[in-house]
Amino acid sequence: MLARPSACIRRAARPRVVPHAFAEQAAARTTYLFPPRIGAVLRLLAHPVRTARAVGYLAGLSQTSIAGRLRLLALLPSAADLVQDARRHDVRHLHIHSCANAAHLGALAAILGDLTYSLTLHGDLPVYGVDHAAKMARASFVAAVTRPLAQQIAEVSPATPNPVIWMGVDCARFTPSHRAPGQDFTVATVARLNHMKGHRFFLQAMAQLRQQGISIAYRIAGKALKGTRS
Repeated sequence: MLARPSACIRRAARPRVVPHAFAEQAAARTTYLFPPRIGAVLRLLAHPVRTARAVGYLAGLSQTSIAGRLRLLALLPSAADLVQDARRHDVRHLHIHSCANAAHLGALAAILGDLTYSLTLHGDLPVYGVDHAAKMARASFVAAVTRPLAQQIAEVSPATPNPVIWMGVDCARFTPSHRAPGQDFTVATVARLNHMKGHRFFLQAMAQLRQQGISIAYRIAGKALKGTRS
């Protein structure tokens, strides 16, 4: 398995939307899969058997509506581009940090180009849509960041390995620095303002800590519901 710069389903960001100094360099190293390149359709036509199998995969998504399956057909050219990009960089395995449509893209790339793929589940399965069994059937493994999420994977796809890979820190290594008397201990969250990000859980924990007399402050940075940043 080889690592390389990322592939992204989304369109490239508009100029100056991403203000960071490394934005231009990062964009240059990223393969954007949508919109697909013109040659993608020609590559699909050149391999009719594999293309038919990929269409069959989408047609067999029993939990997705007919309209939804028709929309997912748009992933086929993007999957063809992904296969070509992987071959150009000698990449043989894809790892996808999502169980939404990106997981379908991994399954299609496996059908079209014999690429292996794996997934990481960061949240409860209902957040990522439906037909998870199909997304996971060809995966080498589906990692979870908690044991309850691993249990969800096991219930949907019992034959799929589901290791738990914690997204934590080494508390022995990363400890709070010395604070002046009366200074709050500050915790920060950088994530979009969506219920799935779990801000409410920290607020509940924060209330308990304050009841115990622990002085703590909470800073939140993320995209607000109306497109502004707070």
